[in-house]
Amino acid sequence: MLILLDKQPRLLYTASMMNEGNNERGPNMVDYKAAARKAVETRRQNQQAKIGTGTIPTGTDRRAKAWKCLDYLRRRQKEKAQQATQRLSDHEETQARNRTILETGKCPQCGADLVRNTALTGWYQCACYGNADRRKAEYRERPGCSFQMFID
Repeated sequence: MLILLDKQPRLLYTASMMNEGNNERGPNMVDYKAAARKAVETRRQNQQAKIGTGTIPTGTDRRAKAWKCLDYLRRRQKEKAQQATQRLSDHEETQARNRTILETGKCPQCGADLVRNTALTGWYQCACYGNADRRKAEYRERPGCSFQMFID
């Protein structure tokens, strides 16, 4: 009796298959190596039959799929490059606008002076930004403003 476990042929020995309990092969024993060779050959034949019907891709189909995948990756890389270019142009526009604001020296929201924050290079804030206790004396009575910008 032949049993397939883990896709490998194995023999199941029963008392009727053994000659009086010893390990000699009886008339009903199957050569597991021959059965494995036959299973492999059958699998190859089935695979060859499927290739002819189109269910398993042939070499040219595999190449076509590889080229399609490569085209997809190139298209994706081009899209990412275009997005990076767009982000760069947006950043340059923002920087140009911020430089113009810095040249005026006035907050575009409330008209107060701009103050450089020394915590980070290129960080400018409205003089009315933050808690009133931390502002200059002339801006303590004014309402708070949330304007801040960065310059490269």
